[in-house]
Amino acid sequence: MDFSSGLINCLPIGVVLTQEQGRIFHCNQVMADWFCLDPQQVQGNSITEFWPELATYLRWQEAGGRVRLSTPAGWLMMRVLVQKFPQETQGGLVWSFVPEHSRDLEQSQQEFIDTISHELRTPLTSIKGFVDTLLHSQSHFSYAQTRHFLEIVQTQVTQLSALVEAVLAVSRWQVQPGHFRPVRVAELVPEVMLELALQPGGNRVDWRIQELSPVWSDPELLVPILVQVLDYALTHTPGDTQVQVRGWPGGTGLQIGVPELDLGELWYPLGPTRPGMGLYVAQMLVERLEGRLLLGQGLTLELPRVARMASPVAGLS
Repeated sequence: MDFSSGLINCLPIGVVLTQEQGRIFHCNQVMADWFCLDPQQVQGNSITEFWPELATYLRWQEAGGRVRLSTPAGWLMMRVLVQKFPQETQGGLVWSFVPEHSRDLEQSQQEFIDTISHELRTPLTSIKGFVDTLLHSQSHFSYAQTRHFLEIVQTQVTQLSALVEAVLAVSRWQVQPGHFRPVRVAELVPEVMLELALQPGGNRVDWRIQELSPVWSDPELLVPILVQVLDYALTHTPGDTQVQVRGWPGGTGLQIGVPELDLGELWYPLGPTRPGMGLYVAQMLVERLEGRLLLGQGLTLELPRVARMASPVAGLS
């Protein structure tokens, strides 16, 4: 497919065009300037040669997320979106990059406040409505109807509490570091399932992670991450369908089955087709665990492996 290099170089975002195997055939000037590269010299090389952090995105070929990329001066936190060329073209991948620091801080703060307000308002409105109904018309309802209303209120309160705890977890992390240690994700399953137990259909999770390697993480944050991601998956999966959680033998990544979303919407939590606050909070926590949350073929959660750490831990290699 013929692209005007001049047009692509005029874009204010980083753009890299590759073959499906990851061989670069065009890198725009913005991307080259950010990473002090010569656009001509990168052609013909694999994209992972310059940005090894993108290997997972190359594997999925259509994915979106946030990733920290090294530069000669340090690093840049990027929002990355990978999409295939249309089928009628010669094939290949379009990689687009937007640095997080380019977003106005005040705007980001306002977006976060708007998101929190939206997510808190929904359960609070529901709780208030049912409580007002019971207070003013309780004599008109049977015991079964009253119990049903109270169960709905209980569910909404539980969801509200989980959301508040997740947001507080982000706040606490900004104040004090987490306590990293080797963690076997399978050992966290009972606690995660207990958190999901009050959600309708919360038992529809099929865990297939027996061969997953230990990860280097903070279990106090990893549990709410898994709860938020699975809560999203259960909410967006038909009630008669199990949500599969798979781990690769020897790997540290979890693939969680969810219906496809518009990749461009992933990190913008508001809107009728957008993922909501739970997933937004989850990806914030994942970043603090030095992991990645990707959307491609389902949701993929990747965490650092124990083997990466300088001091190996006996019995967990």
